[in-house]
Amino acid sequence: MEKDFDSRFKDSGDPPAAYVDPGVKLLLTIWFLLLVPWFPIALLAGMAVINGEWWGYVFVWSMWTYPVTLYVAFKFKSKVPALSLLPVLNLVGVFVSDFFSRPK
Repeated sequence: MEKDFDSRFKDSGDPPAAYVDPGVKLLLTIWFLLLVPWFPIALLAGMAVINGEWWGYVFVWSMWTYPVTLYVAFKFKSKVPALSLLPVLNLVGVFVSDFFSRPK
């Protein structure tokens, strides 16, 4: 019986699908849903650098690289599940820029 199961995959030519943890799937779904409000915010993010402060550049960098980190997390979801936390770096950048932009 075991031999028949293996031969079905060999004959079909399709490799079995890689296992992806349900937690990783849920987290990637949340990251993709955050792309909806990301687009209008990313278009306006360039205004943060008008005053020339460094925190404005951190905000722009965090906003404009969000889709890149999301793509990397999605691409390697079955090989390196920990990369599903990669978009957190962008959120950290946004919060750091907000913390330093407040008047003292």
